[in-house]
Amino acid sequence: MAINSDGNIYGIFWEIYDAADQLITRYEQTYPEKMTLDQIQLIKVEYDKLIESDFNNIQFGFYTKCTSTFCNNLGIFMSWFPKTKESLEEFFLNGTIPI
Repeated sequence: MAINSDGNIYGIFWEIYDAADQLITRYEQTYPEKMTLDQIQLIKVEYDKLIESDFNNIQFGFYTKCTSTFCNNLGIFMSWFPKTKESLEEFFLNGTIPI
């Protein structure tokens, strides 16, 4: 039993927290279709604005289309998958990563 991605990325988010784990800021961008290279580069522009201290307590996620083997009634749905900074940077370079 599992939740399976279609392998495409439809959006990105990151959340930056302070030392007390209080949310400071959230960036989110989603698209109705698989992200294009131009859309990926627009998000990279925002990512490049982050400063070193932002990376002290940050979380990243990728938005993808899913199906579930837990319950056949769910059909296809969208969900966020947590990923690492390294995964996001690989995505910026290659335009794709395994989900």
